[in-house]
Order: sequence, then structure tokens, then C-alpha cells
Amino acid sequence: MWDVLSDVSSWQDWWPGLSYSRRDGDHAQLVVRSPLGYRLRFTLALLASDPPEDARFGVAGDLRGIGHFTGVPDGDGTRVQIVWCVVTRRRLVGLLRPVARWAHGAVMRAGEKGLRTAIAHRG
Repeated sequence: MWDVLSDVSSWQDWWPGLSYSRRDGDHAQLVVRSPLGYRLRFTLALLASDPPEDARFGVAGDLRGIGHFTGVPDGDGTRVQIVWCVVTRRRLVGLLRPVARWAHGAVMRAGEKGLRTAIAHRG
């Protein structure tokens, strides 16, 4: 799983909501397409990592804040926990907050499904 998640440049291959992903050292540039039609552009900056179990990153751009990924062995697989503490700098997204939450959930569910498929194919 870690090999799939650490290959940021290929995220848009398996994550339908992501229209652009590029890694440059400890930074990744991402563009997310919302089901509501807007795009969010932001950068992830790796702050710390302990492969294959932990990564912490800062977020800047249309979103700003911090994120934390933890992979925990669970039976024959791994349970992934993502903590995402961000706010938007986009006024439109702020105005659409109730619907934007739904859009975020839709993008994340699509990402989870794509991640499961990507891991199964590398398996």
C-alpha cells in the first residue's frame, strides 16, 4: 500500500477526483475537481514520515492546514486513517459549505475505491 500512496505522481491514474498530481521532492502539487464544478489547487509538503506507517504533511494553496496518514495492520490488510484539518481560502467553497462537505465525501469515497483497486493490481 505504501508504494501506491507514496507515488503521488500517479494518484490521478486511480483517483477520479484528482485532475493533476505531481511530486517534486518533499512537495506535491494537486488539483482536485469537485463534483460541484470548481477546482481546488494546493500543495502538500511532507513534514515527517515513517514508512510504511505514518506521514504528516502541511497543506497550502486553496486549502491550508495539516494532514496525517496512518497505516495500521488489520488482519490480512491495512486500515488507513487520514486526518485532514484544513480550511479553504476559496470564498465560493465557504459559501457552499453544506454542499461542499458532500462533495468532499464523494471525492474521498472515489479515492478510497480507486486506492483499493490500485493496491489489488499491484498486489
